[in-house]
Amino acid sequence: MDFLKKNFKNLIFAIVTLIIGILCIIADAANSSGAFEGISITIGVTLIIVASLALLAALIASILSKKALLGTSVGAGTLLGTGIFFVSDKLVGGLLIEYLIKLIPFILIVTGCIIIVDAILTLVFGFVNKNVKESVISFVVSAIVGGVTLLLGILTIGNDPVIEKQLLIFGIIVVLMSILLVLSCFLNVSSTIVVVNKKSE
Repeated sequence: MDFLKKNFKNLIFAIVTLIIGILCIIADAANSSGAFEGISITIGVTLIIVASLALLAALIASILSKKALLGTSVGAGTLLGTGIFFVSDKLVGGLLIEYLIKLIPFILIVTGCIIIVDAILTLVFGFVNKNVKESVISFVVSAIVGGVTLLLGILTIGNDPVIEKQLLIFGIIVVLMSILLVLSCFLNVSSTIVVVNKKSE
């Protein structure tokens, strides 16, 4: 129960992103003209459900604590409005998703460059601090991740990209993000258990 209380928002976000990622992969495979509209409706409905539950929880908490509702419900209200927008105007919602996908290659290129620069600095600092072994391992892993990220960005950028499966790549990235988010929740729980056990000893 404590796990759900502490990680409720992260788990909900992970579920939403997982659904979006799966829908993007399916839409790319289907290659249908109404794919973006379907994704828009699904995102809208999911946001409406999540925001409604959050608003209900905020209302109950406000009544029980006899405190103002506004401070705890603005975020959920914004989320609800966004969900209604995606459902009511699915064409515009679909276009926003399409533009977001076109934005992804630029983000991948910049992120890839940052990861590579960070890997180089880690290697340099490792030699300076005489921590060579760990810095070399970190450099190799970061350089590979940064290189792949940069390459994906370069291959998917522009109106006539080398790789035309931006929607598929975006879906895979989003699915991986959701999995990592869920894993981070469980890792936080396991680290907390370790700390508690050490204290009890």
